[in-house]
Amino acid sequence: MLRRNVCIVTGTRADYSALRPVSGAVSGAQGLRLQVCITGMHLLKPFGMTARIVEQDGWETTFRVPMQTSLDSPAEQALGLGRGVAGMTRAFQNRGTEVVVVLGDRIEALAGALAGTLSGLAVVHLHGGEVATGQQDDAIRHAISKLAHLHLVATTDSQKRLVRMGEQKWRIQCVGAPALDVLYQTAVPDLAWVESLLGMPAPDGFVIVAQHPVSPDAHIEKRHMRQTLQAVADAGLPALIIWPNSDPGHTGIIEAIESPPANLAARAVRSLPHTDFLQALLAARAIVGNSSSGIIEAPAAGTSSANVGPRQAGRLQDRVTTLNCPYGRKAVAASLARALRLKKRLSPHRPTPYGDGAAARRIAAALRKMKINERLLRKQNCY
Repeated sequence: MLRRNVCIVTGTRADYSALRPVSGAVSGAQGLRLQVCITGMHLLKPFGMTARIVEQDGWETTFRVPMQTSLDSPAEQALGLGRGVAGMTRAFQNRGTEVVVVLGDRIEALAGALAGTLSGLAVVHLHGGEVATGQQDDAIRHAISKLAHLHLVATTDSQKRLVRMGEQKWRIQCVGAPALDVLYQTAVPDLAWVESLLGMPAPDGFVIVAQHPVSPDAHIEKRHMRQTLQAVADAGLPALIIWPNSDPGHTGIIEAIESPPANLAARAVRSLPHTDFLQALLAARAIVGNSSSGIIEAPAAGTSSANVGPRQAGRLQDRVTTLNCPYGRKAVAASLARALRLKKRLSPHRPTPYGDGAAARRIAAALRKMKINERLLRKQNCY
């Protein structure tokens, strides 16, 4: 039986947490052959060289396409996009790729969508139709939506938004957020596991800190991260601090992490294995910062989120667990205090607007059923 070559593009540890269960579902699906393109932050040593984590999973075909360097500059992002489009185009041609699957709103996904669409391949977009201000996030996400031939969205809100953007209804399916697939099957760890992860006692619990750049100005990002870390220190709990992504401004956040407040007990990590991160999220008293995990995974984990700044503005949120606040030590401290009180009333594995933990199976089924023909590849806007 002929198998359809499906290439999943992953550029960061964050998107791989969602794409890993999708890769497993595709790999095990009859009629599909999995390829995994490893690019972006995965290939940068300062961010943990997480390509090896993807490769250790043992997928049938994996290959690397270098994009960015570690330079902190908007221009480097643009140059990286060009390298990604060129490299992926060649790789898709060499490997007989027929379907390209991308997720979210980063330049790695945009590179995959451009390379796929312009090469005449079918492009499938996960997590389209959402809103999040970010650096260029909205523009990139919606650009990918206009390039993609099939939209497998996480929420009904996203589905409706894509229709308003002129996408044909038959191209859109609501499947849920694949990042939840593993979380709903992950057990809450005990205190010994938590203290081993942190490398210190944590009898009263701990806080996860994950804050990414919004401004390309590293000085501004350093100040914002220092304020967040000071607020966490004021709470008196140990912290697990996760390095930012490689967007412009990241060096400022890293500098703040490397010179934390004197009264903050913390362990900083460049990356964590996905299962370790999920266990940490289930066990944490709260997550602080502006990571999408605070919006999507944390509510399902029953963990409250102090969502700092505008990065996730406009995104569909769980109204119970997500507490928004501006930058600043006092504002973050107040939001974190509320989050810590809230955690006591929450239980793990809660239902959320982002699905039921069966997204990967639905995605693989959609990829099997998809007919690659002129109707699919010749798009028409329906404004």
